[in-house]
Amino acid sequence: MNWIKTSERLPEKETPVLVLFLGEVHVREIRTKYPTFKETFKEFNFWCSPYDDCDDWDFESVTHWMQLPPLPEEQG
Repeated sequence: MNWIKTSERLPEKETPVLVLFLGEVHVREIRTKYPTFKETFKEFNFWCSPYDDCDDWDFESVTHWMQLPPLPEEQG
């Protein structure tokens, strides 16, 4: 598995991946917010925890991502 630059390619939306954010590794996924009619109609992408609400991260602050490694065969 290799790190992929976000400038080259992004992961599929709502797929948890490892991301590099300000020198730290986190598990995040991309989600999209669709503004109301009172705002612009441009959609906004966010890096969100798959377990919590979205973070207020600057989308461009995540510079690299990679697929999660497979789970171990034996869990326990």
